[in-house]
Amino acid sequence: VFGAPEVEGKPVAESIVEAVEAVDPDRVFLDPLSRLRQLSPDDHQFHQLVSAMMRYLTDRGVTALFTTQSTEKQPDDDLQYLGDGTIELLYTDRGRSCRVTKFRGSRFAGGTHALTIDDDGMAMFPKLVPDDYLQQFDHEQLSFDNEGLDALLHGGLDRGTITLVSGPSG
Repeated sequence: VFGAPEVEGKPVAESIVEAVEAVDPDRVFLDPLSRLRQLSPDDHQFHQLVSAMMRYLTDRGVTALFTTQSTEKQPDDDLQYLGDGTIELLYTDRGRSCRVTKFRGSRFAGGTHALTIDDDGMAMFPKLVPDDYLQQFDHEQLSFDNEGLDALLHGGLDRGTITLVSGPSG
């Protein structure tokens, strides 16, 4: 949010407060909050700073979104308890995903959900939950219209079932 020349000689928190008071925003995004840890002399003062900042923004009716950069040496567990919600963004060899682990006062779709980030922005692909898509259907056999295959399957496939056809292409 602020470059080094803008914050030298006065605390970063004071600069953030001045910016919030000048703009009077509905939302504030701090990226990354974990950077403030490096500017604090110790963990205790860092926690006091973050708690005071969150209280200040909440008292002003501001919705705040913070990012952190969790590492093995410096996990962000101590920051997760402070917020009303926690969304974890993951990047693995299988691609990007998202997991909501906390959303105080509300229900949320648990588990890991796929996401993409490209030139058009971020797209979420929530994990499908079969019970959310239950539909009534008529129990009947569906023919392949192939006499030999229908004979093997005693008339065809039952509607509403899942069948895997396995073998080489072609």
